[in-house]
Amino acid sequence: MSDQGLQSSRSETEAAEWFARLKTRRVSAQTLRDFEVWRRSEGHDAAYRKIQATWGAASVLAQDPEIRAATQAVESRPPPKPTVTWTPIPKGPLILGVSSALAVGIVSLLWFSNAGQTYATKVGEQKLVRLEDGSQVRLNTDTRLRVRFRKDVRDVQLLRGEAFFEAAHDPGRPFIVEADDTNVRAVGTKFDVRRQADGVWVALIEGKVHVDQDHRSASAVLRPNQEITATARGISQPTAVDAAQSTSWTTGRLTFHDVPLREAIDQVNRYASTQLVLDAPVGESRVTGVFNTGDTPAFVAAVTSFFDLRADRSHDGEIHLVRSTSPPAE
Repeated sequence: MSDQGLQSSRSETEAAEWFARLKTRRVSAQTLRDFEVWRRSEGHDAAYRKIQATWGAASVLAQDPEIRAATQAVESRPPPKPTVTWTPIPKGPLILGVSSALAVGIVSLLWFSNAGQTYATKVGEQKLVRLEDGSQVRLNTDTRLRVRFRKDVRDVQLLRGEAFFEAAHDPGRPFIVEADDTNVRAVGTKFDVRRQADGVWVALIEGKVHVDQDHRSASAVLRPNQEITATARGISQPTAVDAAQSTSWTTGRLTFHDVPLREAIDQVNRYASTQLVLDAPVGESRVTGVFNTGDTPAFVAAVTSFFDLRADRSHDGEIHLVRSTSPPAE
């Protein structure tokens, strides 16, 4: 580890100790004066703010499945046999001992934080997350991603769903989004990444991104208003994309312009627990319109009227779109 890294680690450890001391019920005026002196040194204020932010995120981190699993694994181990000593402990050292335990807890929390922060949305939900470097990520419906920031790289794993990224400019630390075996590398730019059944879709709005796959030498460079799809067969050639249409979900709307009905239905289904099923030979018919995400009834009303369809609800809760002349489902 470099001297700078050692200094940073030492500052965070000291910050954790100070945070623990100030959490005790009784804090002397001298302690507060000493703390202010310590905090004025280079790097100390930033380290203390990081401890505060990390501690404040404890309730969020506790919901992470990996952290819960790690915690349960530790709790399931048999406790060590206690060692009893009869040395009397004065009140002062007792408070210090409690503070030290809290400091150890904070350091452990920092370890979990460095291991990665997970964010997720439910079906029909969207969420905007601001990352520590100033980057912003908007998670679409039913999405899950993990963020790990290191000194040389900002790494995001898109585990499920779709996210729109506004990466803060930092030439020394590229912003990399991993989705399956596809890597999207940027420095400071705006782009959309979606995991699909057959691969990964990427659209660039602003800046430039480099896309490659772990198991292939093929790669692509996207310019603004271009898209690609990466599948098991490789990476497609960049093609033009309507940025306003492809990212309209970030404003709570789905915009379709001359889109096949079957594709529009797939998009609408992503935001609803009640799924639409097309049981009529009109899947390639074109759809143009704007709908609020999650407003399935409005979409059904529009397409049934325009394409002469009828909406039948099945026993399993699905809505089947059939020809109006078809006999009703039994």
